[in-house]
Amino acid sequence: GHRPHEPTLRTGCNRVDLIGTCHVERANWSQFMGRNGEVQRVGSRANAIDVDVLTRQRSQHPGWRLLRYEHAAFVVAFLHRVFIVPNERSISQARLTESLDDKLHAYRQSFEDQAPSRTAHEYLADWVSNDRGWLRSFYPEGDDEPAFDLTSSTEQAVL
Repeated sequence: GHRPHEPTLRTGCNRVDLIGTCHVERANWSQFMGRNGEVQRVGSRANAIDVDVLTRQRSQHPGWRLLRYEHAAFVVAFLHRVFIVPNERSISQARLTESLDDKLHAYRQSFEDQAPSRTAHEYLADWVSNDRGWLRSFYPEGDDEPAFDLTSSTEQAVL
């Protein structure tokens, strides 16, 4: 196990430094590029990456859908602030709704016509839906209030 003073690794972290910051090794995309600049197949056929695979992932993978979402910058910044920065695994519905309400209000003050227009409850329901898949809703043992956590796809996109 880990000692209490040691930072724990979040999913997607390659290493955590002494102050608990998650570091993720990024892929070197040049290794996937052919001479003409197109993505080429890499590795064996079973592990091949090509344009078709990436195109399918772009439309089907929740992390890619998040990054393509109209209000992606707002959502990514919010999820990063409430889950990643404080290293929260799950957050109660009441706490997450209040935090999202506060952030939506502040965002609407700054970006009136570009700001998301729905309520915090509507956004949370949408982000949990199968169409999005960015959050998971569950009932912690012995609790009758739902809690939320990031899906692994979202955590990878947010990191």
